[in-house]
This record gives sequence, structure tokens and C-alpha cells, in this order.
Amino acid sequence: MIGTTRLTPQALEQRLADGGRPLLVTFIKPDCPWCERQIPQLEELAAQWGDRVDIALVDLADDPSLVQTHELRGAPTLMLFQDGQRLGVKNGFQRRQQLDAFLQHHAGDAA
Repeated sequence: MIGTTRLTPQALEQRLADGGRPLLVTFIKPDCPWCERQIPQLEELAAQWGDRVDIALVDLADDPSLVQTHELRGAPTLMLFQDGQRLGVKNGFQRRQQLDAFLQHHAGDAA
């Protein structure tokens, strides 16, 4: 997938169970200005990394229990998963350079 995809909580859980390519999930809230600022950064990231990493958004308003399930500390929260396992977490707004470094560190060799 190239670009960001919005996943429902159910689709997220299915994608994590299915495994496959690394998945960068950004948990957002509709009333969060930092979340809105993060989305364009993710779109840019998808243009560079989309052939190696799937990039998705999940709205916490769809299922507030995700906060507890994934031990979220706020929004936006970015989590990188590989084969259902969490590889890394970034809390709060991340600049493009920070996102690149995060993916390079955790998924730089991803096919």
C-alpha cells in the first residue's frame, strides 16, 4: 500500500494478526490539533516508505478501549508493528526527520 490508510479498530487487529510488512499505526483523536498536524507528515512519509512499510491511521473515537489495549499515553501516538509485535513507540507529534529516523532504526531493512 502506498499512502496512508484509515483502519477501523477491527481491521487493525486483523492486520496485526495477519502479520506481513511492517505497519506504522498512528492513533489519533478527532479533536486533537497535533493529530491533524501529524497527518501531512505521514503522507510525506508514505511517499518515501510506502513500498516498504504500511502506514495507517486509527481514530480512537471509534473504540476508546484501544487506549488501554495498546497502552497509549495520548494522541497522536505512533506504533510500529512487525508480524503483530510492537517494535517501537513514539508519543506526541513527530517531525518528518524524527519519523524517518524512527523507521530507519526499526524497519530500515524491510523488504
